[in-house]
This record gives sequence, C-alpha cells and structure tokens, in this order.
Amino acid sequence: MKYNSPITYCCILIIIAASCVQEGTENPQSGMVSFSELQIDFGHNLPNSRIAETSSWNHIFLNRWDTLQITNKSTGEEYKLAYLPRDFSEAYQIQLPYGEYEFEAEVPGDKYEDYLPFRIEGEFTLEATNMDISMLGNTDYGLVTVKDDFVKSAYIKGDQNYDLEYISGFFYAYVKKSQTITITIKDFFQNNPLEREVQVHKQNHYNFYLQVNETEDGEVNFIELAIGPFEYSEEFIEVEGKTVTDAAGNHYPIVKIGEQYWMAKNLRSDVFCNGDSLLVPEDTYIQGYVEQNVPLVLFAGYHPAGDRGGYYTGDVILDERNICPCGWHISTDEDWKEMEAYLGMPAEELDIFRTTLGGQFRGITQGVGSKIKDTNWPYSTNNTDANNLSGFSAYGFNNYCCSEEPPGSTKGYYVYIDDGGGLGLWWSPKSSGEDAMIGRVVSDTDSGIGRVQFYREIPSNIRCVKD
Repeated sequence: MKYNSPITYCCILIIIAASCVQEGTENPQSGMVSFSELQIDFGHNLPNSRIAETSSWNHIFLNRWDTLQITNKSTGEEYKLAYLPRDFSEAYQIQLPYGEYEFEAEVPGDKYEDYLPFRIEGEFTLEATNMDISMLGNTDYGLVTVKDDFVKSAYIKGDQNYDLEYISGFFYAYVKKSQTITITIKDFFQNNPLEREVQVHKQNHYNFYLQVNETEDGEVNFIELAIGPFEYSEEFIEVEGKTVTDAAGNHYPIVKIGEQYWMAKNLRSDVFCNGDSLLVPEDTYIQGYVEQNVPLVLFAGYHPAGDRGGYYTGDVILDERNICPCGWHISTDEDWKEMEAYLGMPAEELDIFRTTLGGQFRGITQGVGSKIKDTNWPYSTNNTDANNLSGFSAYGFNNYCCSEEPPGSTKGYYVYIDDGGGLGLWWSPKSSGEDAMIGRVVSDTDSGIGRVQFYREIPSNIRCVKD
C-alpha cells in the first residue's frame, strides 16, 4: 500500500486555500443601493426678508426620465441608473459591489421654467447588503408664486413675457437667479395691471397675493400664504374695496373657487336685500314662530377662531326677499356640487343623499371636506385632516339643534347650540325651489362632505355665492 508523504498533504491544502482566495477575489461582496428621496438644500436667507421661515411648497420636478451616474472611486467603473425626478413613490435600486462611490446628475433649465432645475452630487460607501440614500440637490433657481384669489392672470414682464403656470390654487414659475423681474397681475374686478419688481435670489420663495382693504370691523382679509420649502419672502398687492357688504352693513372676504366667488365667512345679516328687517328673537324659544312660518335668525355671538355667523331657519331659505347681499344668493345644491366637483369629488358621488347626519360622506378619498375646513376648529382636537386648500374656511360651529320643551314651559320648545358635536352645517337648497330642505355637513372626524336632509325648524348657517 502506497502512502502519501506529509509534504504532499501540505501542498494540497495550499492549493485549496489559494483557489478559495482567488474565488473570493473574482466574486466580491455586493449590496443593493436604494435612492429613495430627492431633497433640495436650503441654507440661504433672503436679506431683509419680513418672514424668515421654511415653507412646505411641494416642488414640481421634471416629469421626464433622467440618468443618475454612479462611479466607483477605486476602479473608475461607471454605472447608470434611470430615475423619474417627479416620482419617488418607490425607491430606485441598483446592485453594486462593496466600495466607495460618487454620484451625480443634472436637470438643466432656461431663464424661466415650470419645473425646478437642479444638480445632484454626493458620495457613499457601500459595506452592507442594503443601503438607503436620500439625495441632496442644489439649485440656482428661485420660486415665484401668486395666490389665485381675485387673480385673472399673472405673468412675468420682460424682454419676453412669460405666463405663469397654474397648479392647485397658485400661479407659479421657477426663475433663474440674479434676475430683476416684474410680476404683472390682473385682478378680476377691474382687470387692472398691478406690478411688483423683485430681485430673484436662488433658493428663495417669493409669494404674491392680493389683499383687500381693512373692514369697518377692524378686520383685515389676508389671503392665506403659499408655504414651500424655499426660504420665504412675502409681499402683498392691495386691491381696494374687494369685500362684499350685506344690507346690514357687515363685510365679508371673498374667495374664488374654480369659476365661483364665495363669501369666505358665514352670513350674519338680519336685513334682507330689499331693506326689510329679519326677526331676531329675544330668546331661543322659537316654536311659535316656526309654526307660523315666520323667518328668523339666531346669533350666538363672536368666537375668536372665526365669526359664527347667523343661524337661519328654513323659512329664510324659502323667502324670496333674499337675505344675502344684493347680487349674491344663498348657495344652492347646484353651487355646492360645482365646488365639490372642482375640488375633486367623483361625478358618481355628487348626488349621494342621506337622511341623517350619521350617514355617508362624499369625496372622502379625495379629501374634499378637508379642503374646505379651516385648520383651527374651536371645541375640537380631532380636525387633523383639515388643510383649507380652497380658502373656504369652514368652522365647526355646529347648528342650533336638539329641540326641547322644559317641564311647565308655556313658550314651547327651545333650541341650543351643541358645540361638542364637531360639525359644521350650511343650507344648500335646490335652485329650482324644490327640495329646499337640503344642507351640507362637514365633520371633525371625516375628510368628506355630506349632502343631507335638513329641517325647517333647525337653524343653520348660510354661505352666499355671487350671481
């Protein structure tokens, strides 16, 4: 029998070990790199800015595929990853060997753009099987926005006029730095050109809006500011007399939603358009008036979060004298459906009707109710979905409800406000006069709007719409 010597065994082991090393060299470890976010670095402050804060404007990125170039710093090997700047709903992934890398990409732009041009540069070291990277970009562009309220058109005036793009209630443009531009805005009242000049700095947000005059109540209607991720600088352009006044002398701000002009506060008038007075009872025992079909309004006083307005019975809705300012009318079922459709409610949901306040809401997925609800609801901490993107400013002041007749009462039942209900309700009768007892309801726990049966004896709020 033949035996191998120890030297032979040692040689065999050396060969095996060498082959393992060679195999490891040919198949280095690798990991999955995920690029999950694109952010712009905002570190600049605008000198003398009256407001120094970062806003939450959602930037509009290019809706076209671009290429991210990734380079291994040791070997110089290059990798390319396609990505869509506008869509990071899912991460963009690439398998890479362990090592040190640098990456870059650029989306260039012209003098004015409807998207944000930017550059991306960064480095990373891959030494794990998975790695997530948030890309940090820089830009030489500033953002100019114009709030849509009262605005007919908006453009940049220069050697070549540039019409601002429109999205979600704002006109906007991304403007390359170091330019002095003139913003020209025409209001829908008189079509007058109103101009402001601005020196554009990179990574700064300039928001323009039209401001109405101070009312006799001492209130000023500041249109809600656009907020975005640039440093923020705001200016207003004053528009004289752009409120609406009712027959009782009350002033209301106006908000444009689609092609409609709404009062941005609840009606609080006790005088019809023709000058006749509307009954304001001394107390809330209203049974006798309701049984005799006497129109009336109840007032619950002023609330710091926003005026409650008046609470009107159904007989006011039926009265042809018109409690709204002359040239305006009580918002109808058709008015509400037009606004709801503009805010995204599907057509198949517009006519859904319910007979109880606890029934089905409409436009929940699209957050149509959230878009009309003010974010500062009194008596409620549940209104977390509200964003008031429309400027409608709906408050949860509820309605007069819960008719009760105290024992021994000789005045009939009375009504009272249930502020704990977390609801806002408005009359919305059919424009044809049929089905007058229809209303709208929003809730602090729901993102939709209810279309619901109302009752003549239960007073509710009114919003007016321009004829």
